[in-house]
Parts: sequence; structure tokens; C-alpha cells
Amino acid sequence: MTNFIGPLEDRVAIRELLDTYSDAVTRHDAAQWASVWLDSDDCRWMLPSMAEWAQFRGKAQIVDEWCKMMNQFHGSEGKHNPISQVTVPGKIVVDGDSATVRCFTTEFFVTPDGRTLHTKGQYDDVLAKRDGRWFFKERTWTLFELGDFRTIQTDKAEA
Repeated sequence: MTNFIGPLEDRVAIRELLDTYSDAVTRHDAAQWASVWLDSDDCRWMLPSMAEWAQFRGKAQIVDEWCKMMNQFHGSEGKHNPISQVTVPGKIVVDGDSATVRCFTTEFFVTPDGRTLHTKGQYDDVLAKRDGRWFFKERTWTLFELGDFRTIQTDKAEA
């Protein structure tokens, strides 16, 4: 059984969508990040691991809340702290103009208070194809927290 089903052209386009998302996060580019979302009040972004940001509905709210989070965790636009996000797909299943995707993210970033963090998470996505282009319709991100990177280094140094 394969986790990659559907036309190769669609699967490549979906991979490019994932990479565009990560590029926008890494560069703190709100316009690019917004461009990957379906222009709909029905799209949803769910963050069950982050209680204060459980769920957002509609592209406008999703983008607004993303900007707030980026500013809180990574500094304001124009003066943001370094972040790197890498996405690796584990499943892409295309069925006509819809697709389901499972992917894993790894992030390294410096918080506004100077801590360097390393996180890993899993996205479970529902995508929609409109006018030949893929968009996120639903994204659910579950955090696999690995801890404070400085603490991990300190623990290893003491061993």
C-alpha cells in the first residue's frame, strides 16, 4: 500500500503548496501565507495542542490569528526573530478536486526572550482544488514538543 495516490502532477503541486507554506513561515510573509488558504468562510485551522488557539474558521480569521501568533512567538514584522520550518509529507491522497495530506513539520526558532526552541508537529489536511490550483481547506496541527534546545544541550553536557 502506498501513501501517495493520485496523479503525479497534482501530488507535485500539493508538495509545492506545502513548501510555499513553510517558506512563508520562515520568511514571516503574511501575504504569501494567506495565498495558500482557500478563500472561504468554511476553511478551518485547528491547533488542539495550543489551548488558547483551539480553532479558527474562515480565511480572514485564520490569517489574522496567524499574524498575531507570529508576532508573539517570532517578533513583529520587519523585526522578527529567526525561524526555520521544514515540512515532510507522509501521505498525499488525491481524489478529483480534493485531497487529504499528512505531513510533519520541524521548526527551529528563537523566541522574543532569546530561547532557542525545536518543535516537531503533524498536520492533517484537507485540500481543495480551484481553477487548477490547490489550497488548504482544513489544517489540524498537533504539536510534538521536544523541549527547550538549550536545556537539551545542557543535559547532554552534564552526562
